[in-house]
Amino acid sequence: MYNNYDRKIRSHYTMDNKDNTAELAVENNTYTREPNLITVPIENTDLAKVLELECAAKGEILTFPEYASVVIPIAYGFQGLSNDERTSFRGKTDIHTRWSTALAQYCIDKNYQQLLEFGCGDGSLVENTLSILSSKKYKIKYTGIESILPLRQQTETRLKKAGFEADVNQITTLDNLKVDTTSPVLVVFPFSLDSVTPSILTTSKIYGGMPDTEIGITVKNGYLIEQLILPNQLKFKNRGLENGIYTVGDKWELDLSSWDVSHQWDRVYFPSGMIETLATLSQLVPLNSEFIIIDEKAFNPTGRSRVILPPRTINTFIGTSIDCDLVDLYQQSGNTVFYHPLCNELLHQNLFDIGFSKVSYNGEISAANNLTFHHSEKNINETCLATFAQNLIKNQKLRRISIQPPKIDSIIID
Repeated sequence: MYNNYDRKIRSHYTMDNKDNTAELAVENNTYTREPNLITVPIENTDLAKVLELECAAKGEILTFPEYASVVIPIAYGFQGLSNDERTSFRGKTDIHTRWSTALAQYCIDKNYQQLLEFGCGDGSLVENTLSILSSKKYKIKYTGIESILPLRQQTETRLKKAGFEADVNQITTLDNLKVDTTSPVLVVFPFSLDSVTPSILTTSKIYGGMPDTEIGITVKNGYLIEQLILPNQLKFKNRGLENGIYTVGDKWELDLSSWDVSHQWDRVYFPSGMIETLATLSQLVPLNSEFIIIDEKAFNPTGRSRVILPPRTINTFIGTSIDCDLVDLYQQSGNTVFYHPLCNELLHQNLFDIGFSKVSYNGEISAANNLTFHHSEKNINETCLATFAQNLIKNQKLRRISIQPPKIDSIIID
């Protein structure tokens, strides 16, 4: 049956989808054409049952981040272990080979007493960093943030085995994070911020306009079905999208009123999770803390691509942007690690908005070499960036953050 699967299912939509579309059209007073929503069978039947239960618990529909929170841990966990190295995990990078010495030297040069790592993975980077600091008789308190339980456990085990248990403040999730505010914190994001899943937004207006609708996912009888999330369903999730304002409970109001989606049902992978993460951490750490964000170099959307920064899978990474096939991603749920390249313009704008007075960037390899006084090779092919956000000066309670759309046909990194 699978071998005869009709690829036209990419544009298939169910009666439920039609009902949602019609209801939104009436509510928004718009004429509507059919949205290009996906219905696809999930190969992992056990996971399909788990997703169906998750839907039932969360208002019969999941946001894209809620879907990812279920499937990514499975892909990263023991089922996602590398065949070649069972102590590793899918998606692991070699960042520890370049940045352990760089971070250690940076902590010493800037006299940081606290290091916080967002996305600590299996602990390779922090173990190497603490080893170098220990060899230089430099003490620092470490905090790790990791959403995936098996990886948190690996980090805890690794650091305990290496004798650094006393140097650990916490290895926890962002929701349970407690920060010592007595001294500035160096916060590092080692290829981790692009793993924070965005929301899929669109517009129901026939001539385009501000995003006014979020696309979600239901799972029924082994099938994953994209649907438009109704306002009452978003409210159930303590979220909302009205007049260009994306609300997250009583914490954040993300102002998208200046965004103009070109055509009805065009998709925008809006990095709400990235913005919430950076804003939350900026409120928790003390003044004069610093963020170092290491991630893949990403370009602004082009005129040909009206889908802003869609997901990519680990298996397709070759150093250039490749749009992920959502049909395949959905179909292989739980077996594919996917991430979302950061739009540099949005990232830098957001860092200024949350209170940093200085934002700079360099090629990732060059930045690591500069911190360790190593000479970088000429004409090195830099596929990743290191962004430095310094001098956190605005630590007041943020609520509304204005998000300007990225420029079209503009590349901000040469």
